[in-house]
Amino acid sequence: MTIPNPVFFYQLFFYFSRPQVRKFIRQIEKETTKWSFLKVKTHPFGGREFNLNDREVAHIHWNGDLDILFKRELVRELIRQKIAGRHRFVPGKAVTLKLRSVKDVPAAITIIRLSYLIHTQKATKDDPKMLTATEKEIKELPYNRDILDLIN
Repeated sequence: MTIPNPVFFYQLFFYFSRPQVRKFIRQIEKETTKWSFLKVKTHPFGGREFNLNDREVAHIHWNGDLDILFKRELVRELIRQKIAGRHRFVPGKAVTLKLRSVKDVPAAITIIRLSYLIHTQKATKDDPKMLTATEKEIKELPYNRDILDLIN
């Protein structure tokens, strides 16, 4: 008999104990799946994972923690400006945004969009037209220069 991974029970608990988080995740999925080439799948540790060309852009656990990897300087700035918090396990490489109410959903979509555009920028570096369009959209995000200047 195989014993399930303890993470399975942890995530199962949150899946059933926080139905509002499932609603938030559905709202986020509905918006983000409109973006070109973005796919959503089950995350290995429970929740949903957002991928662009098989590379993870972000993931949300059933407990409502949205985790995103960014370069160190950007992580520091997002935390300094209180846009996101430190990630529990990789604090220098990722941020966590806690989804606790419907008011957190727009911020979650925006920070996932930031990650998506950074990944798009890398994927289109050999296509000047696409790269220019992506860089323009990055500059239109509702973040200040301290954050936007760290993206290139």
